[in-house]
Amino acid sequence: MKVKDLLKMDIDVDVVDDVCEELYIAFCGAYKLTDAGKRKFHEVLNYECEFHRPCSDDLLCIIHVDDPDEKVWTRKLRKAKELFESLAGYCAAEDYDKWFEEV
Repeated sequence: MKVKDLLKMDIDVDVVDDVCEELYIAFCGAYKLTDAGKRKFHEVLNYECEFHRPCSDDLLCIIHVDDPDEKVWTRKLRKAKELFESLAGYCAAEDYDKWFEEV
């Protein structure tokens, strides 16, 4: 599954990266991106992700950013954090309105 597929899901799940858990945030979907949002986050939308249940009650969505090259995974992590933190409202209101539409 890809991040773009996750965004279409009406689901509440914690999202975490697969390297250092620096990205660890609640996702309460579904979301639709504007054309500007698709351009802004085009790379992240194609990252692989998968669901994982480490405990009986917890459901995580692991975003795959890992790469042997530290510069690559840190860049991918930064971009993924920007998307998911923006979805949670941790961005300027005008950016949120520019990147996301109501579903």
